[in-house]
Formats: sequence, structure tokens, C-alpha cells
Amino acid sequence: MLKGYIRPIKLDDAELVLEWRNQEAVRINMYNHQIISLETHMRWFNSMLQNESCHYFIYERNQTPLGVLAISDIDKINQKASWAFYSGDITARGIGSEMEKLALDYAFNTLNLNKLCCEVLEFNQSVINFHRKFGFQVEGIRRKDYLRDGKFYDIYQLALLKDEYQKSLIESVLTIPRTQELNIHAQNYTSLISQFMEEIITTYPGRTAELIDYSVCHISPISNKGTELICNATLKLNVNDKAEIEYRFLQKDDLLSIINATFKSIS
Repeated sequence: MLKGYIRPIKLDDAELVLEWRNQEAVRINMYNHQIISLETHMRWFNSMLQNESCHYFIYERNQTPLGVLAISDIDKINQKASWAFYSGDITARGIGSEMEKLALDYAFNTLNLNKLCCEVLEFNQSVINFHRKFGFQVEGIRRKDYLRDGKFYDIYQLALLKDEYQKSLIESVLTIPRTQELNIHAQNYTSLISQFMEEIITTYPGRTAELIDYSVCHISPISNKGTELICNATLKLNVNDKAEIEYRFLQKDDLLSIINATFKSIS
């Protein structure tokens, strides 16, 4: 489950956003990497609030603001937009992943976009790789397109399509970590399967689908204590508003159980 959420940005957030944006760790990865004055920031901020082609949000946990997320250049005709984000608390763990998940959910499920784009400067390879983990593909490189301090840099252009996003929700690899509770007893393993099903009922493949039926087939028991299990999830059928997913639990190369689950779209 996600620990945080996003809410629309408001005028009261202006000074906090400026404080975050002027942090060296944030501005170094922006086109304008200079420190911005309050006056300049407020002109931009007020203009942004009136701009219908961009939607800005504050990411929060427990009502504590922790980051900024932006969907911009919204093109309703071609159903595409760009997005960007930055964390206000660079020490907090997991913020980037949650903001990316929330951005994709908003872009594809709320705005019903077909394509979401982003641009990253070449020296920010960690963010390029980060986006690619979520399915973004590099569509092009604008070579030597940005000048900073006398040196030209490439700009990476990445994008994710809606069907790629939907596929990634139901074709993923889940790892059950090592734990002392994993042993050869079938009773404990059955309990583990039940816990897994309870989790995916509420969190997987997403808040736009609900589990309507599933079956479990146990093939063989766990061979020894404390061994890591792998669960491969594969989309078997996707017709109209229903999707069938097969979950295969494995211990190394040995197949332990198969779960066939049917989800119905509620979006």
C-alpha cells in the first residue's frame, strides 16, 4: 500500500515549494539551475495556478508535505502530457517511487492520457534509469542541446504509453523475502498463499480493478527452511472489462503453486 498521497497545490504552498526548489540537490538537475528569488517565483506560481494545461500537486504523508509533482503541457486532443517531480526531503526513502506511481495513476486513469513524456539531462543517469524501471522508454536524444557553464549536454526524451502502463500493472515479478516462517509444512505455506491473496485483493493490480474469482493449485511443498520464493505474474487474458492473471510460485526452478485470478475493471 502507498504511504502517501497527492493533493492539488495551492497558494499557501508557494514559499515551501521555493525552499525545496532552491536546494542544490534539486536545482542542479533543472534547466534553470540558478537560485530563484521570491518575486520571480511568485510570478511563475500565480501564472501556474491559472494555467489549465498543467496540474501541480503536493505529495504528502500523514499531512506532511514532502514533494512536488507536475503534469504539464496537457494536450487533450492528442491525449498526451509531460511530467516532472522533485522531493522536498531528499533524506526520506521511497518518496520518488510513490510520486511516480501516483503520477502514472493520475495521468492514465484520471486524465485518461495515452502518452506521458519526460525529459532528463544526460548527467542525471539515476533518474533516467529510475523512469525506465517504471516502463518509460527512451524515444530520442537531443544531442548537445543544453549549454551549462561552457559545456553542452544531451537531453534524453522518455515516454510511456497507456497500454504499456496497464501491462506493467499485471505483468510484474514479486519477491517474497527470506523469512523464518517459510518451511516445509504445507499448512504454513497455505497460510502464506492466503496472505498473498489478501494483499492482492486490496492492492494489485491497482485501485481500478477488483478481484472477482480465483483458484489455487498446489503442486509441491517447500523443500527447505528459509528459502526465497519467487512469484511470477502473467496476463493470460484481457477482454472487455475483465483480466485473468496467472501467479506461479517457484522455489528456484521448482513450481510450488499456481493461482489463477480474475479481475474486473471498476474504472
